[in-house]
Amino acid sequence: MTNVDKSSLWESVLTELQLGLSSANYQTWFKGKTAVLSRKDRVIEIGCSSSYNKVWLEDRYQSKLKEIIDRITGEHNTITFCVSSKIQEARTSKKRAQENPTVPLFEETDSSTIQKSLDDANINRNYSFSNFIVGQSNQLAYAVSKSIVENY
Repeated sequence: MTNVDKSSLWESVLTELQLGLSSANYQTWFKGKTAVLSRKDRVIEIGCSSSYNKVWLEDRYQSKLKEIIDRITGEHNTITFCVSSKIQEARTSKKRAQENPTVPLFEETDSSTIQKSLDDANINRNYSFSNFIVGQSNQLAYAVSKSIVENY
């Protein structure tokens, strides 16, 4: 299986790691934080999102990664690690997209009755669904709030 492209190779490696590691270890060290940057002449360069991630993988996972990669490719490979700005940029872009959704889940109405009720209840107008920032940590709370409002 020597003609596996670098994307397919890394997807296969990640799948095997996901099955063999705890979810916490997989999420912390691999998911979205690593990629095969190049594969040439049996040298596989693995890009890492940070220098800390690079050192951790070299110290604790290099032999496991080499074992998996050698088995998948059917070759004896050399593995190198480096910090890659491409991975850092991809993670930053993904994080921004999650924190700043482009499509609002709710449409606000400018009903004077609603505004009067909000004023009477002394509710801050800045706290509304239209300017609420949804991120990974609060998606559930946002969805529950949405459901309550829609079904009320």
